[in-house]
Amino acid sequence: MIKFSDIKAGWVWLGLLALVLFPGLLWAGEAPAAAQPEPKPHFILSAEGDRLSLKATNASVKGIVHAIGRQLNIPVATKMPDRAVAASFNGLSVVEALKRLNVNAIYFQRTEGGKKRITRIIALRRGQSASQRPRAKVKRREPGSEPFKFEFDPMQVKRKVKAN
Repeated sequence: MIKFSDIKAGWVWLGLLALVLFPGLLWAGEAPAAAQPEPKPHFILSAEGDRLSLKATNASVKGIVHAIGRQLNIPVATKMPDRAVAASFNGLSVVEALKRLNVNAIYFQRTEGGKKRITRIIALRRGQSASQRPRAKVKRREPGSEPFKFEFDPMQVKRKVKAN
């Protein structure tokens, strides 16, 4: 004799089996999506020492500036809109290369062993200069108020130390 609980358990197992097999049957006819190949860069940048060579056709200026930073291990910050450029040059310095790419940039340099080395590049959008960036507001002293003064006499400290 078949009990009702056995029938109920059979339906539960059948339902679980359907949940496992049904999605597999739906997608069985589809081929797995082929991996999308990475898009080829539109530029080739090479660095020899501190000299750069570039061949670019319809390449992103932001991408080139960031690639220059990666190649020469220089931190780069960009605040410019992206645009496409075509350029080609060989053996230019970083400053000359960015001028050739028509990039408005600020350079931070450090002199090490008599040789200048660029330590940071900030690329700005055209028409924006460093003086146009917003500055932090500085609290001005009210006229008539005196600044905080701290008067200290080192001789008094010596006397107290000797007294102890």
